[in-house]
Amino acid sequence: MRSQQEKKLKPRRLTSRILRLLIFNTPQFLKGAKSRWRAVFAFLPPVVKQSLLRGTAQKYILRRVFIFLLIFAWLFNGWPQIQEVHAATLSTLRPTADGTIDAEVVHDAGTAAPFYTHIDDDPDSPTVSDWVANSQNEIAASAFFEVTDIPADFDTMSTLEIKIDFEAIGFSDDTAVLYAQMYQSDESATLSDEMQLATQATAAGLITVSFTNVTAGSKTIWNGARIHFRWTYAKTKGPDNAQLKITATELNGTYAASAGTLTVDIVDSGGNPVGSPSMAMGAVTFSFDYQTANGTFGVSTEKIRVENTTANPQWSLTIAANGGSTAFWDSAGTDYDFNDPTAEAGDGGDADSLGGQMTIDASGGTLGGTCSATDITKGSSTSFSEGVTDSVTLLTAGASADTSCYWDLTGVSISQTIPVEQPAASDYSINMTLTVTAI
Repeated sequence: MRSQQEKKLKPRRLTSRILRLLIFNTPQFLKGAKSRWRAVFAFLPPVVKQSLLRGTAQKYILRRVFIFLLIFAWLFNGWPQIQEVHAATLSTLRPTADGTIDAEVVHDAGTAAPFYTHIDDDPDSPTVSDWVANSQNEIAASAFFEVTDIPADFDTMSTLEIKIDFEAIGFSDDTAVLYAQMYQSDESATLSDEMQLATQATAAGLITVSFTNVTAGSKTIWNGARIHFRWTYAKTKGPDNAQLKITATELNGTYAASAGTLTVDIVDSGGNPVGSPSMAMGAVTFSFDYQTANGTFGVSTEKIRVENTTANPQWSLTIAANGGSTAFWDSAGTDYDFNDPTAEAGDGGDADSLGGQMTIDASGGTLGGTCSATDITKGSSTSFSEGVTDSVTLLTAGASADTSCYWDLTGVSISQTIPVEQPAASDYSINMTLTVTAI
C-alpha cells in the first residue's frame, strides 16, 4: 500500500527587485542576421532610426530593458501528515503504584503501603503467600492501582482483559463479590464497564475476564490508567471473617499502533516551518537569443525537510508543477513554458504555444539533519517534458535508510531556458508541489 503526503502550493505573486539590464552599442549589436536588424529596428524611436540610416547610431543607446525571471513560489496550505495504524498486541501491564486504597483493604503483611507489590507478579506463577484482600471486618472495600504506561506506538485501545490469581477463604454462609474496572489516572473517568471477577463460590486459581465498552482513548488518556478493585460483602448470621484474595494480576489486550508519519516540510535554520516559503531564480537580461536562468532551491533559511518515523524506510521525494503538465511561467502579460523540450527554448508540439524548459539537479545538493545519508540517493539532472516527465525526483530512500529521524536537503540546482525575445515583465511566476511517497 502506498501512502502519500503532498504539500499543496497556492498561487502567489512576489515582489521582484527591478534589475537594470542591457545597454546596447548598436554597431556591435548589429553584427548578425538581417532578421535581427529588423527586430531591433522595430523597437527604436524615430530619432534613432534616422541616426542608424546616417551611420551614426553609435551615439545612441537602446532604452534600458527590464526583465525578471524570478520566482518559484512555494506557498504551503497547512502541514498535513500521513499516519498509518495497525493492530498490535499490548505488552503485559501490571500494577506499578498504589492509588487510593481505603482502610478496609489489607495485604498479607498488614496495612502499610505499598500494596501493589503484593499483587504485581505473574498470575501464571504467583506467590500465593503474597496477596491483597478485603479486611475481616465484613464490609465493602475499594482499592485503585496504577498500571504500566502503554507502549510508545499506542494510538487507541482495542480490547482489554484482566487476569488474576484468586482465592476465597473463610466463607460459611456470608457472600461476597469482587469486581474490577478501568479508570483514567484521575480515578474518576471510567475506561471500561465494571466486570465481576469472582464470588465466595469461585474456585481458587486463574480467572480471566474481558472488559466491555473499553474506551479507545489515546496515549494521553491511557497513560497512568488505574485498575479499580471493589469488594462487596453480605453478612449472614454469625461472623465468617471471610476474604476474597488477589495474589497476582495483569492486563492484556490489543491496540491500534501508530505506524508513525512521513512528512515533507520547508523549515528555517531553527527547524520551524516557514509560513510562505519561496525561491527566486537569478535575473537575466533581455535578449534576442534564447538563454538560461539559474537558481538554487534549498538554502539554510528554507531547507527541504523529510521526516520519517514510520517502520518503512523506503520513500521518494518529487517535485512537480502545481498546475500539472499544462502549467507555465505566468505573468499578467506574456508567458513561457517550463516543460517544452524543443531546442533553444522553442515551441514544440505540446499543448501550448510557449517555449522554455526547466531542469532540476539534486545530485550536487547537501544532506543534513538527524538521519545519516545511508541508502539515500540524490536525483540526477532531469528536465520537465510535457506528458513524458511531469515530475522530477529529488531524493530516494532505500531499504537500508534510517527511520525515526529527518533529513534536510539544500543546494538543489534549478535552470530554466528562456525563449528568444521574451518580453520584459515583473511578475513571472510558477508554483510547485513537493510530494513525499512511501514505496
